[in-house]
Amino acid sequence: SGVSAILDFGTDLYLVINASTVGVGFEGTVLIKARASDGQMIWRRDKYLGYYENFPDDNDFLRPIDVSIDASNEIVIAAPQNASSGLVYSYSLDGELTSSVQVGQTLPHAIHILQNGDYLLAGILEETVDGTNAVVERRTPAGAVVWQRTIGQGSFFAIGMYGDTIIAAGTDQDF
Repeated sequence: SGVSAILDFGTDLYLVINASTVGVGFEGTVLIKARASDGQMIWRRDKYLGYYENFPDDNDFLRPIDVSIDASNEIVIAAPQNASSGLVYSYSLDGELTSSVQVGQTLPHAIHILQNGDYLLAGILEETVDGTNAVVERRTPAGAVVWQRTIGQGSFFAIGMYGDTIIAAGTDQDF
């Protein structure tokens, strides 16, 4: 397990923890709201995602997830739900699960939210003709695919924008 993000909202901190017991217990994310002044936990939200086994190497047993903030100040998390499907879900700053969108065979490792609310995902597309392909896709807030590009076998682990250009970084099939 490990901390994936610490978000600072003035008097409150939000910690997003990637929790894994490698198949023998809880597998998912933990969102904690704490007071910035003393670290006292205000609430905790657990999101069970299922067992995940597509680790990038033998030394890293954390599920790849990414965290962002959307225009309405919701915490948006993109993660593989299990070894064959992905999920993008968001929480209000009060801890309410506000959306949960299945993204099919896309296993998202990174997310970038666009100004209009659409988002870019980067990760792995499972079960393609060639096996597992690195994928970048644009989706609407409801999860509909606007476009999708696959680039050979491997995975993308980061995505961002430079002006109008989308940049994704990852590894090939040999890791």
